[in-house]
Amino acid sequence: MSQGYDIIGDVHGRADHLERLLDILGYQHTASSFIHPEGRKVIFIGDLIDRGSQEMRTLRIVRDMVDTDNAYAIMGNHEFNAICYATRDANGDYIRPHTSKNRQQHDDFLREFPMGSAQHTDTIEWMTTLPIYLDLGPLRVVHACWNDDYIDTLTPHLDHGNRINTGLLNAYARRIEPIYTALEETLKGPSIKLPDGMTFKDAMGHERDEARLQWWSDRNAQLDNLVDPRVATIPEQHHGKIHQTIALKNVFNAVSKPTFIGHYSLNQPLRLLSDTIVGVDYRKHLTAYRWDDGEPLSAMRFVHAPAYRP
Repeated sequence: MSQGYDIIGDVHGRADHLERLLDILGYQHTASSFIHPEGRKVIFIGDLIDRGSQEMRTLRIVRDMVDTDNAYAIMGNHEFNAICYATRDANGDYIRPHTSKNRQQHDDFLREFPMGSAQHTDTIEWMTTLPIYLDLGPLRVVHACWNDDYIDTLTPHLDHGNRINTGLLNAYARRIEPIYTALEETLKGPSIKLPDGMTFKDAMGHERDEARLQWWSDRNAQLDNLVDPRVATIPEQHHGKIHQTIALKNVFNAVSKPTFIGHYSLNQPLRLLSDTIVGVDYRKHLTAYRWDDGEPLSAMRFVHAPAYRP
């Protein structure tokens, strides 16, 4: 009998919604963990922390499930940012600077795991054990972007289990290419610089002058289908230049087998992103995809917990 998986999108410190979704999926809460009576496993797709008020409870659920072999968890950009926020480079500076903007992004996590506390140290150490990606044979899982070139670049530098290490963090801190871009875009997705003077506000209200690419689209699609939909309409005179920039990114690669991603805070309706790519991070609902080997990908296999985000 093949292993069944439930791939769960970005939880962001909302343990009550996670518990509700696990209940809907049929997992039972025991003294040690949430367990599925039919032996299914959860795959947490990263971004377990930040933005929620139940960070410790969320991590306890996930860690217990991983420790009891009832789940896998991979690294999201928020876990990676938390590691970099807590780690100094060779010059003694934090890899992720302690600016007011960065502090605000980590406020919810640091409120429950204060910098320098034993709980914070233990949790950061645990986060470094999370793999950058999973390749489980018939399916693959990555937080933001699967690109064969990026995976080939990173894999020789990763520890056993596709985990980061000090050498990789130092290369990232020094922006050594191609390692820096491979790690950055695998965890955060590819992006492009917007035309001069053009910005938009992200979910935290910060002004951005770079836009994420919807790398799962056809590279020849209309610009509106290639760039983060939160960006306002791009003036037509910029379209040619932006299309050239996008083409140079070389991220619209064909994905040969089912690949699951989070990260993108997608809008409803629940849908497949392509014939082989499934996004499970939705804005309004904490969402899971029920994977069974041999079953074709279908939007009918999404499951969600209502009332996730306002």
